Amino acid sequence: MGELEGNKGKSEIDDFKKIVLIILGKWYWVVASLVIALIVAYLINRYTTPIYNVATTILSKKYERQSSRNAIDVIQGGEYFSTIKDINREITVLRSYSIVSEAIRRLPWDVFYYKEGNVKTSELYRSSPIEVVVDTSSAMAPHGLNIRCVIRNSREYELEAEDEDWKRRLGNRKYQFANSYDIEGFKFVINNKSNVREEQMIIFKVNNMSSLVSQYRGKLNVGWVAKGSAVLRLSVTGEYPEKEKDFLSSISQVIVEKSVIDKNGMAVKTIAFIDEQLDHISDSMQVLGNTMQALKLENRNLTLGSQQLFAKINELEEKKYQLVLTNQYLDYLDSYIKSKGEGEVIAPNTIGVESGLLDNLVTEYVKLRMEYKVESNDLVRKSPLFNLEQQGKVELIREMEESILESLENIRATNNLSIREINDKINMLVGSIQNLLKEEREFVDYRRIYSLNEEFYNILLQKKAEAAIAQAGQESDYEILDTPRRMGGAIVPKTNRNYTMAIVIGLGVPIAIIYLINFFNPYINTKEDLEKHISLPLLGMVGHSKEPYPLIVKNRPKSSLAESFRNIRANLQYFHMEDGDREAQNILITSSISGEGKTFCSINLAYVFALSGKKTLILGADMRKPTLNKFFKIKANEGLSNYLAGMCKYEEVVHQKVIDNLFIMHSGSVPPNPSELLMGKEMEQLMGRLREDFDIIIVDSPPIGLVSDSLELVKMVDVSLVIVRQGKTQKVALDNLDRMHKEGKLPHPAVVFNDIDFKRLNYGYGYGNGYGYGYGYGYGYFKDDPFEKKPLWKRIFNRE
Repeated sequence: MGELEGNKGKSEIDDFKKIVLIILGKWYWVVASLVIALIVAYLINRYTTPIYNVATTILSKKYERQSSRNAIDVIQGGEYFSTIKDINREITVLRSYSIVSEAIRRLPWDVFYYKEGNVKTSELYRSSPIEVVVDTSSAMAPHGLNIRCVIRNSREYELEAEDEDWKRRLGNRKYQFANSYDIEGFKFVINNKSNVREEQMIIFKVNNMSSLVSQYRGKLNVGWVAKGSAVLRLSVTGEYPEKEKDFLSSISQVIVEKSVIDKNGMAVKTIAFIDEQLDHISDSMQVLGNTMQALKLENRNLTLGSQQLFAKINELEEKKYQLVLTNQYLDYLDSYIKSKGEGEVIAPNTIGVESGLLDNLVTEYVKLRMEYKVESNDLVRKSPLFNLEQQGKVELIREMEESILESLENIRATNNLSIREINDKINMLVGSIQNLLKEEREFVDYRRIYSLNEEFYNILLQKKAEAAIAQAGQESDYEILDTPRRMGGAIVPKTNRNYTMAIVIGLGVPIAIIYLINFFNPYINTKEDLEKHISLPLLGMVGHSKEPYPLIVKNRPKSSLAESFRNIRANLQYFHMEDGDREAQNILITSSISGEGKTFCSINLAYVFALSGKKTLILGADMRKPTLNKFFKIKANEGLSNYLAGMCKYEEVVHQKVIDNLFIMHSGSVPPNPSELLMGKEMEQLMGRLREDFDIIIVDSPPIGLVSDSLELVKMVDVSLVIVRQGKTQKVALDNLDRMHKEGKLPHPAVVFNDIDFKRLNYGYGYGNGYGYGYGYGYGYFKDDPFEKKPLWKRIFNRE
């Protein structure tokens, strides 16, 4: 168990070392990336406009603890949650559109000014040499557009706009400083504030206040300095600290004043309400006074009053009563006279009948009746003279009765007429009294309402005075603690952080790319890749050749490449001796796909065998894509396919070429059925004869991963050499070859690692900087290796 853990730990260390060495192999990538990242960081720090944080603090007095606190709210937490809600609401209110808008409205921010530099444009806050005054009555203005003011001299300037519409409106003309202009509704004046240089260009922008308010609402941060404190911090970020200080000063003042206005809101509304009510009451009292005066003028009886009218009615009633009483007496008297009453008659004056004639007649009549009554006794009646006198009296009484009755009728008629007149007057007075009572009641109501209004008017005057006193004594809920100030240095760009990020990115990105390229690379690049994907023994490694000719061993016999083929030759002898005493004679050279260097390895390996005194034949068995005839310039119709087809003799297809002991049998013409030719008895017979005639037979076969031709040939050879080309052979192809080996389809196989860039292979596998198995090749031992003095940049980056 301990051994397994130790092997695992060693494997992890080896993996880490491998990754490090791979990265070091691409050190120039890392250095270049780091330099570029640092340059980018420098440019960012150099040309990024600095952003500063400006803040101020104000004290909120809204949440000071009160001694008269509701105990139930404290116990149940109601006060706490209410306070939290109020705090959150307060922060929202302080960032409201109305407050920010009022703060900006108080600032001279209708127009911003800029100066255009070589790289960036900077704002001229409080330092612009010109002043643009936009008339508020302008029907339209170029809000948000950059207008260039090109100063021609101290008196004239020109205006340019990027917008085509405004460019047309402004026109190509000169304007005068301090003169007013109206450009299609855009009214403005530009003043020369200080000495300006000729041809100086100032950019100005007429601000859209709504957009500016929205911008600063987004920039404004409001929060508590500490949890549970009553101090609020207001902060904004911007390029120009003085500009942000002005904004914070303005909004702080607005907040303080708004608090007083809000607290005075009730008093102001109360006073306004009272003033409104006083106006209404004053108008009502004036209307009531005018109405009462009009009633007095229209009804003069109102000045007398209903009591005097009642007295007049009573007086008339008394007169009427007297007349009625007189009529009753007249009726009595009439009845008395007509009934010849014996009793005493009532005198008219006793009941208030004022009539001298009637009174005399009645008195005389009563006297005659009394005399007649006295003289009519028995003694007197007996005298004839008396009888005559009595008859005279009777006649006189009768005449007097007629006179009285006539007088009664006259008096009765006069009385009735007087009664009717009195009744008319009484009725008239009664009607007057009824109208008078209604109007008098209305007048009394008006006077009562007038008195109530007068009383209410006085009360409102008192309340208005109290509200004014309360308004004068209000204090703000906020107090400015600190004036706005810049909080440290620039928050953007963060110089140190940018350089740190540049280093991290400059190192991390290339390292990650190198790692990912290596991780996802589908090709065989290292010996470790080779060992991981195929279980065949590694017979040798051949370096990369820059030479234009393929026969390296002949042209540069002392080169490292030539020595690598000699190593393969030696290893082949020891490789086959492990299986038996007989040395390998038939050697098949194949690959997974075309282009991996099997023909190159075939001719050079055959050449070193021939140099060692072995009679060697190169057999071109790749009849689908023949190449040997091109290398050695042999006729294409004199080769293996022609011989197997019976078109040539054995002696005609075996060619001696280049040096002694090296013979060539190329593939010949391209046949339609190469697999059938290789499967025939002629091929077996040919291989048997070649064994007898040659010491070494190098079979240049087709790619075993593409066609089945090589599977027919491996049955006839002693060793199968699989050529694996660095950066060309895919890992999946080696997996397939390894599977074929395990299935017994590749007898006695081995691998030759070809076209190696040893700088890509140099991370600790014992091969040093040479080629082969640790002999130290490449340090001046091989005199035929070309030496080229590289340019400085190639020597720095170790590039080919």
